[in-house]
Amino acid sequence: MPIRSVRHKGLKRLFEHDGKERTAISMKNPPHPGGVIRRQVIEPLGLSITNAADILGVTRQTLSLLLNERTDLSSEMALRVEKAFGPKMDHLMKIRGHHTHF
Repeated sequence: MPIRSVRHKGLKRLFEHDGKERTAISMKNPPHPGGVIRRQVIEPLGLSITNAADILGVTRQTLSLLLNERTDLSSEMALRVEKAFGPKMDHLMKIRGHHTHF
């Protein structure tokens, strides 16, 4: 039997082919964009926070707060990350949207 999935208010509702409904709790919160940038950009390049902050033209403290998930990603920072390292600004902003609306 194929199963169709629909998200609703933090729950994942599963509908079996015969129409019976089962409910399961979502497995994980959406990731923070700062953690995504740290794990997928900064760490693979072997950059320190200080070096990455210099490349981005921001203070070490500003970048550290973002990468340690203590502040939200601004559109300006997303654009800086795109220009310096490649991940698209719109993708980073979608990650932010998923995280803030969860």
